Amino acid sequence: MTYLGTAAATVVVAAAVFLLRGPARAAESPDTTAPTGAVVGVRSPASGTLQLRLYATDTGAGLASARALLDGDLVSSAHLAGVSVSAVPLPVDTRAVTEGSHRLVVEVTDAAGNTAKLLDQEIAVRNVATPTGPSASVTVGVGGQRPGEEPGGGGGKGRPPSPPGKGHGGCRRPKLKMHLARRPLWHTRPRHVPVLRYGRRYPYKGKLICLAASGKRVPAARGTRVEVYYRVWHLSFKRRHGPVKFIHLRKIRVRKKGRLKVNLGFRSGRTVLFRYYGPGGELAKAKLRLAVPPRTRKPPWGPR
Repeated sequence: MTYLGTAAATVVVAAAVFLLRGPARAAESPDTTAPTGAVVGVRSPASGTLQLRLYATDTGAGLASARALLDGDLVSSAHLAGVSVSAVPLPVDTRAVTEGSHRLVVEVTDAAGNTAKLLDQEIAVRNVATPTGPSASVTVGVGGQRPGEEPGGGGGKGRPPSPPGKGHGGCRRPKLKMHLARRPLWHTRPRHVPVLRYGRRYPYKGKLICLAASGKRVPAARGTRVEVYYRVWHLSFKRRHGPVKFIHLRKIRVRKKGRLKVNLGFRSGRTVLFRYYGPGGELAKAKLRLAVPPRTRKPPWGPR
């Protein structure tokens, strides 16, 4: 029996491993590409719970997690899996913070540890109820990111398409304000809802403002279309809510310097809704609540 030395035995073992496993593979290159995506459901001013929805894609190791931060504090998170996700809920409760301006950040991380900031913007939180007046306005936006864009720029893969037939005029980050342009009969108490004469037409005026490429706010282009809807109250004058229905009324066009004007007459109380959809799905709306008494109704106080 022949015995091999220590050196010879080592050579034999190494040769056997080489024959069984083959040559060593080249080290794989690390994943250094951050995910991309968009965040839908951003609203300012915000109240209650923001129902954010996350769209994200990763070309490397795959997605791992997402989180939402309010002033640097974690307020919501989600576990992700796969290379692409769509409409992942990311609720943010704004009632946990004080009234005023706050920084909202949404980040997504892949399995390799790369993090992308899909949203980084200031939002106004308003959870304290305010008296209902004759005019109101609100803006709704979409946050997202494409490769090479700044966070919160409104782009990014996975953003839902704009509603069909919307987006006339190309108004970015629109703000819409409307008001009753004639003095009503009186206002209800305590909600301060204007009371209008039965069947009489009243003028409503307002303005649509857009964000220009320079960063300044400018009037919307002439001819931009704004939709007008109204919601009928089931028991209008008693200010009780019952079944409601939305009825499409008409479309009005922006005049010079972004101005809007329309004459409307009603025979019962309702909520009139003016709204504009931007080309990126951004929505601006103004809501006016009106009360219309029966013909025989007289004001309980104040001049007629």
